Amino acid sequence: MTKAARACVLAALLCASSCGGRSIRTEGDSANGATGGSAGTSLTGGSAGTIAEGGASGSVGTGGSAGREPGIWICNGFEENLLTSPLHCGSCDMDCRGGACNAALCSPAPFIVAPFDFEARPGTHGVALALDETHVYFVEADTGRIRRVTKSGLDLRDLATGLAEPCDIVLSDAFVYFSTCGDDGIARVPKEGGAPYVFPVVAPGARLAFADGALFFAADGTVQRADEADARVTLLARPYAVWPLWKLQADASLVYWSARGLGPEVDGIWSVGRNGGGSGRMAALRNVLDFVFTDFTVYATTGKT
Repeated sequence: MTKAARACVLAALLCASSCGGRSIRTEGDSANGATGGSAGTSLTGGSAGTIAEGGASGSVGTGGSAGREPGIWICNGFEENLLTSPLHCGSCDMDCRGGACNAALCSPAPFIVAPFDFEARPGTHGVALALDETHVYFVEADTGRIRRVTKSGLDLRDLATGLAEPCDIVLSDAFVYFSTCGDDGIARVPKEGGAPYVFPVVAPGARLAFADGALFFAADGTVQRADEADARVTLLARPYAVWPLWKLQADASLVYWSARGLGPEVDGIWSVGRNGGGSGRMAALRNVLDFVFTDFTVYATTGKT
């Protein structure tokens, strides 16, 4: 190798180590040829090419494209920050519906504030709510109203007023059912509003559930059914003499409820057929606070025993 060739090779090596993201490719003959440098990846340059004895100096390689900032993603053809975008929070098209997006999680966005003085009335049930495909239905215990608003927070209206402390609420396709703690009643009102129908029962603090065309309620140690078609009330079970039923759920075949405060032989989750029959305990649990029965499995939360 001549001195001139060595100088050219030395210059090429120096440039490969200091040209900031560029690679050197040299070319020789077909028998003793050199390989070119690899293409640059994002944010880093390509590697240097190899040197063939006697080969000509190589051409300059191209660097990689710049990388995106953390959280940036392409949604519907536009760059969006999934960490902070309220319309694409955590994933494309995840709308926070008026709430902020922080660290890819939506913050709550309250759109209705219902007045209720928990300190003045610590023994009442407070505010209950239920949802269908388009609306949110909720109880204002202090003002004695059943109200409805769209899920976007529009068209707030009263469905029933002047109630004696409404305390629980469930929905069917056509009606809103509710119980009133102030006068121990159960009633229903059409979803579009109208005159409430009051069931001929005394049900202090009743817990409600609706399934397959029937309302179920638990109160005063009883479990009862009211058919939506004719409002006829049927006693299903009278397991207790006092008020120990804390939660109610129903499906196509059974009605489930929780009992607590009656001792280890009684506390737990019970069931009875939707047409009556013998009741039985499905799970022996103390101080059940809430439960959900689905797919032949009971999920429950319990308080301190």
